[in-house]
Amino acid sequence: MTFPPYSKIRVQGASRRLLPASQSPYLAFEGLEVRLPASYREFYAPFGFGLLFGFFLFYVPGSGPDSLEVRSAELRGMLQVGVDEGLFDYKPDGSKDLVTRLLPFGSSENGHTIAWLVPRGNARSSEVELELYLIASRYNGVRKFASSFREFVNICFDPLRARPVFGAAIALFDDTFKPR
Repeated sequence: MTFPPYSKIRVQGASRRLLPASQSPYLAFEGLEVRLPASYREFYAPFGFGLLFGFFLFYVPGSGPDSLEVRSAELRGMLQVGVDEGLFDYKPDGSKDLVTRLLPFGSSENGHTIAWLVPRGNARSSEVELELYLIASRYNGVRKFASSFREFVNICFDPLRARPVFGAAIALFDDTFKPR
């Protein structure tokens, strides 16, 4: 079963999953086990890893170089370099503390990093949605974009809401998911 708004997404090709559906919904982060948000699990269960809207790559639990575990660790390392070397422009919504609590899980074709804000405390027992933040390429801004992955998808389907963040790049957006 595909949940709205995911039911509006056209799949081009056959989905390929990295691991069976019984994969744990938790990801290690800074000594915590973070429960992947339900709206994201509802997305990756039927779709798997691939390119969404012709613009965004979202990583899923599994094994291999494009798994969520591997790519998230690489992207966290990149963010930490930016923090340590003072490269960030934290405007409009970020701070040094906030960036250190971001858990990356995707990227865009033009260099955005897409990450969840992990709450302080015991994230394992939590069944809450996590806010999504976009980090612009070359550390040029941190923006809160959505309160859940489902809201992120809804915004991307709406050019009026997506344009202020992605500008002319929204002309590249389509309604497809292309498995990789």
